[in-house]
Amino acid sequence: MIRRMESVRLAEHELARRGDGDVTVRATPLRIDWTFADLTTATWHTLRARFSCSVRAADSSADRAMLAEVLLRERDVVTAADLSAHFGPALRAAIAQQVEKSAAEELVAGQYNQQIVEQVKSAAARVAFACGLEVLPPFELEMTSPSLERHRLEQVERMRSEERAAGQVEHLRRAGELLRQFQEMRQHAPDLPAGAVLEQMSAADRGAALETTLLAAARREQQQTLYAVAGPYLVRVERQSDDGRMAEPELIEMPATLGPLRSVQPAVVETHRWLVIGARGGVMLVDSDDAAEVTCFADPELQSAHGFNRAITWRGGAEILASHSEGGLVAWRIGAPDRPRWMVRASELAERLGLAVELPRMGPKNLCAIDGESALLSMGSRVILLAGEEPRLLEAESASEVVDILAAGEVLLIVHADGLVCRLDRHRREMTRRDRYGGAVTAAGVLPWMGSGRLLLACEAAAIDCVGLDDQLVTRYVSSHRGVRMVAASADLVAAVSPDRQRLILWNSWNGRAPAAEVYITGRTKHRVADLAFG
Repeated sequence: MIRRMESVRLAEHELARRGDGDVTVRATPLRIDWTFADLTTATWHTLRARFSCSVRAADSSADRAMLAEVLLRERDVVTAADLSAHFGPALRAAIAQQVEKSAAEELVAGQYNQQIVEQVKSAAARVAFACGLEVLPPFELEMTSPSLERHRLEQVERMRSEERAAGQVEHLRRAGELLRQFQEMRQHAPDLPAGAVLEQMSAADRGAALETTLLAAARREQQQTLYAVAGPYLVRVERQSDDGRMAEPELIEMPATLGPLRSVQPAVVETHRWLVIGARGGVMLVDSDDAAEVTCFADPELQSAHGFNRAITWRGGAEILASHSEGGLVAWRIGAPDRPRWMVRASELAERLGLAVELPRMGPKNLCAIDGESALLSMGSRVILLAGEEPRLLEAESASEVVDILAAGEVLLIVHADGLVCRLDRHRREMTRRDRYGGAVTAAGVLPWMGSGRLLLACEAAAIDCVGLDDQLVTRYVSSHRGVRMVAASADLVAAVSPDRQRLILWNSWNGRAPAAEVYITGRTKHRVADLAFG
């Protein structure tokens, strides 16, 4: 006996089940899905077709007997999976008949859907009739082509690539024109500063001209090495010549005689390149070609937890001059490293100049050579001119602390934390110009450019601004860090230290839109970065 009923013995995916002497069939239609992959179209694309319809057992006793004979002969239950397998070959053949003579684009667009559905319905009806079933609507057909989709994506990518290539060619052509225009203008006015030449160009071309000249200089000039100091280590970071990325930092452990390292500056003594490194108990002169060649200049009387925050060579390379927040100003002869030639402690220097400053926080720092016999340094907000060994105060320009004193061609730039930048003429030793920039400044540096430089200002709540000394163009070096602590630059790289002093952030000089690299220094040295410089 065959009964049509909703039996608790039938699961949701079952159409019929053989029981004790009878067969139970589902009273409601069962929805069946078929998926046919790897169909081949007339255009040799692969096609994936999904067809679905409903199936139920026919009502007549002859159909019920046919269902039992055909579908339950070798099994006790008929499921949706069984029906899918039973109908599958006939439905696939019906779909393939139309697919193999049609283009994939037309099939995916649904142009033949109705025709294919009718063919599949007829094929399904023939199979259903032979096993006592009926096929019922809704009939749904969906066709996709993975290979056509890949082909379309490849076409889009190829078009974009062609557009990028065309854009790059146009950009290079335009960059070449701007560079030629800039060079021609400089030839016609050789005494005009590069920034003033840039200012003569159209406003729309200035940014591109600056980028082009920076890129040309980076490729033309010898690349400099980036140095940093952290704990007992001198860290050397160089650009890889093959792909432009930065090489792994090289850690060079310095002699422990003078304690942890505090500062680093490049120097030239008798045409040879050196590094002058400030430490807690003195200064080291290190051969930049052979870091194992180190001369230690000690200050044995100094007892301080702080270190020499900057050291320079002067008097034609015959002496080293260094500044210290408590130790003041200390000078050594190159040939007599054991004891200083002369010194003036920070407290004595403040007293001689009549300065009431908080020591050691406002002690001497930002030492910068004017020429072989004179230098500038700062204490708090005041700038001190050191001519020979005689210090004198320059006129106060701001009540805000001096962030740095920088050399840029024929001028020295005195950068205050409130954004005031004063220019001092090297030869006349007079302030020639004062500019104020927005935002609190945390660090400053100079980007070498066309024989002079561009001022780099790191602000508390913004990126690093790159400011022209003779033009109004301002560009930026952008990163996720705000308020970086130190900034330095060479012709091809701009470098900064993150606010926590654990990372070096590096940009290509001609592209400030995103950092080229970040180097985690503390993870290697176990000490934070104290200073950085190119040399």
